[in-house]
Amino acid sequence: MSLTFDIARRFSKSLRNDRFARFTTIVSTIGVALGCTALIVAISVLRGYEEAIVTTAVKLAAHIEVRDGLGAPISQWKSLASRIRSVDHVQDVRPIVRREALVRSDNGLDGTIVMGTDDVRSIDARATRGRGDSTTWAWIGDILAARLKVGIGDTIIIYTARLSGDAPSPRMRPFIVQGIVSTGMASTDEGLITVPTDVARDLFGFTSDMASALAVTVDETDNTNSTAEALGAVIGHRLWALTFEQRFAAMSSWIALQKEPIPLVLGLISIVAVFTVISSLVIAVVEKTRSIAILQTLGMSRRHISAIFLWNALRIGLTGALLGTITAAAFCFGQSTWEFIRLDGAIYYVSALPVALDVMPFIVVPLTSIVLSILASIVPMILAARISPARALRFS
Repeated sequence: MSLTFDIARRFSKSLRNDRFARFTTIVSTIGVALGCTALIVAISVLRGYEEAIVTTAVKLAAHIEVRDGLGAPISQWKSLASRIRSVDHVQDVRPIVRREALVRSDNGLDGTIVMGTDDVRSIDARATRGRGDSTTWAWIGDILAARLKVGIGDTIIIYTARLSGDAPSPRMRPFIVQGIVSTGMASTDEGLITVPTDVARDLFGFTSDMASALAVTVDETDNTNSTAEALGAVIGHRLWALTFEQRFAAMSSWIALQKEPIPLVLGLISIVAVFTVISSLVIAVVEKTRSIAILQTLGMSRRHISAIFLWNALRIGLTGALLGTITAAAFCFGQSTWEFIRLDGAIYYVSALPVALDVMPFIVVPLTSIVLSILASIVPMILAARISPARALRFS
C-alpha cells in the first residue's frame, strides 16, 4: 500500500505541471470546500435561531406560559402553581407580573410592555443593580430607548390602567432609567420595560395573590409540548398553556419551513463538487494512460491501479473538507463573538445573525463530503482498471 500511495503522490505532483489538470483539481477542491462551508453555516444559523427563541422565551417567561384566555389576571396563583408542579417534567413555576402601558419621555411617546422582575440580570447579564430608592428603578429595552432618545439617568413616565373596583383607573408614575437591556430579540427590545415586581404590582393594582400569567419551566426543552398538553387537564378550560413556539409562532414556523429546503438546496453545491472531482480524476486517467499501462506491464494489479486514483480522490476530499470546515468555524466564531452581520430586527426578529457553535455539523458535514469524494472516484477507478496495456502503449 505504501508503493500505491507513493505512486499516487508522484502522479499528483506530475499533474501540477499540466495547467488544465491543475485547474480542475483546484476547482474540485474549492467545490468541496464551498459545499462544506455552506452546509455548516446554514445548519448553524438555523440552530442559532432556535436557540435565540428558546433563550429569549426562558429569560422573559419560561418554556410554557399559563395565562387567562381573556387576558384577565390570574387570581389565587399559588394554589394553581401547586397543582401545576404535580405534572411530570415541571421543574419550576413562578408568577409573571406584566401589562401593556404607555411610556413618555421628553422626546416622545410609545407603547410598551411593563414587566416586574427582581433580577434584571436574568434578562441581560450585563445589567447592573441600581443605587438609591428601588421604587424608582426602571430598565428599558435598547431599541425602545433609542426611539425615546433616553439614556441612563433620564426620567420616563409610565401610564397604565390600575385595577380599582369594577373598572380600571388611569395611573401615571415617573421612573429613572437605571439601565439599558438587550435580550437579543428585537421584537422584545423594542417594547420592554422592567421594574421591581412589588412596584409592578402596585402600578397595576395587583394583590399578592394575583399574577398576569404563570411561567412554567420544564426539565428538558423536548418535553415542552407534551407537558403543555398535560397541563390542559390541570388548569381548566379558561386558562391557556402556551409553549414558547406558540408565543413566537411566526419565527418558529419560518425555521421549520427552512429546515428541509435550505440544506437540500445548499447540498446541491456538494453534488456539483462531486462531478468536478469525477472530471478531475478522469482527466488524470487520460493524462496518465501510458504510465498506467507501464505499471500494468510491470505487474501492478488492477486493484492497486484503482487505489492510486482512490488516494487522489481522498486527497481532494480531505483538503476541501478541511478548508471548508476551517472557513465555516472561523465565520461562526467571528459572528457569535463580534456580530459583524447585522439584521433588521423588525423583519428577522433578531438584530444580528445568530449562529450555534454545535460540534455535530463540523463532524458530519466534512465526513459526508469525504465519503462523496471517495464515491466520485469509482468511475475513474473503473476506467483506469480497464485500460489495456497493449493498446495504450501501441497508440501512445
